[in-house]
Amino acid sequence: MFGFGKKPEQPTLEKGDEFPGEAEKVVKIKNLCWMGKMSAESFVGFSEEEQREEFGQYELKRYQSMLLEATNLARELRDEFYRDAALHFIINLLMAAGDEAQAKKLYSVIEVDAIQDAILKDYPRLGAKF
Repeated sequence: MFGFGKKPEQPTLEKGDEFPGEAEKVVKIKNLCWMGKMSAESFVGFSEEEQREEFGQYELKRYQSMLLEATNLARELRDEFYRDAALHFIINLLMAAGDEAQAKKLYSVIEVDAIQDAILKDYPRLGAKF
């Protein structure tokens, strides 16, 4: 009745239904953006003098490094949903750093409606057309 002792059937994937390793890349992008966001928020919160100091420059370089690595990984993604999910994380990072112009450019290439809606919920001005 309940099939105890039987292995559950695994859904079969047709060739091309999934791109191996993409989910793992999205998780890595998420983690990079989370760490980069901490540095971006620290840097933005510093005074101009603190931003020029050694620790301020360290935080800036750390943010830039995480952003670059996350962006390069996102470029490798072929699945539309995974790519747009990764861009959502990168947009969060850019907005934490105050780079609204770049965030708006990335938002414009997102194709998945649910992800667009989630981004606009957090950052409604990214949807503005001016």
